[in-house]
Amino acid sequence: MNPQDWLHPAHLAVLVCRPALPMDSADVLAFARGIWEGSDYLPEVWEEWLADPEGLLAVAEYGGRAVGCGKLTRLSQDDWWLEGLRVDPDFQGRGIASHMHAYLHQRWQTLRQGVLRLATSSRNEIVHHLCERDGFERIGEYQVYAAAPLSGAGDAAEAGFQALEPDDLPEAVAFALRSGSIRLAYGLVDLGWRWAPASADHLEHLLRGSTAYWWGDRQGLLALDDERDDAGVRIPALRLVACEPPALVDCLLDYRRLAAALGYAKCGWLAPRHAEVAPALQAAGMAPDWESSLFIYEKRPNSPVV
Repeated sequence: MNPQDWLHPAHLAVLVCRPALPMDSADVLAFARGIWEGSDYLPEVWEEWLADPEGLLAVAEYGGRAVGCGKLTRLSQDDWWLEGLRVDPDFQGRGIASHMHAYLHQRWQTLRQGVLRLATSSRNEIVHHLCERDGFERIGEYQVYAAAPLSGAGDAAEAGFQALEPDDLPEAVAFALRSGSIRLAYGLVDLGWRWAPASADHLEHLLRGSTAYWWGDRQGLLALDDERDDAGVRIPALRLVACEPPALVDCLLDYRRLAAALGYAKCGWLAPRHAEVAPALQAAGMAPDWESSLFIYEKRPNSPVV
């Protein structure tokens, strides 16, 4: 029996969404190899997700095998993140993603606390419809901008940056909280492809886990992670840009100089698609690097369901 026959309406009763088990690993990792041309990050985090004591890693089981998965992750007492929604390419277009989304959403609803968020491509109309159906609100949009580094600075100091010291952390968190650029980013902070409110706790977590720099005479603050793009090129993932909007152009230009000083061949920013940000990006020589953008959706406990 081929996969299409298995998902005939007469057989849909055997589709079961449930918590993931170690025995599901082989199925999930096998179908993950066929997603995003083999560049899916799922194999890198699967064991960690299985061991998460607070979240929920779930699979969709069909015909005795796992054909889909999804993860409900707790970021803080009041913040939850929905991620990792995948369906085996051989079974896509059969409603499995809808079942997985509904299962994870319902499990979150039983908690009766906090806010649930997720990110999805602007092209992923299926997920858009699921979010609208379940009462999510789209609260932000981000797009990758990139540019070549600017040579000329021998090190971070010459580029205008000073490494954040551990004793600077309280001042840095307070600075980021009051910076105008946080408002332009919808009041959210990028925790590594997971977005949460720019609270003191989330900002401290980000700054502790990233390479952070003061810019200028403490006129700005940047936090970077090391990543690779789809072509395998090493790039700085810019998690935080904290400054006042009029200083954004100069800050981004110096960021390009910092990228060169740190040995990167390319630099970018998953930037908020905001009317005040786009001109600054253009003036700093940064251009869109993705054809699509990223939508952030949010669901609060009492949000109405359409």
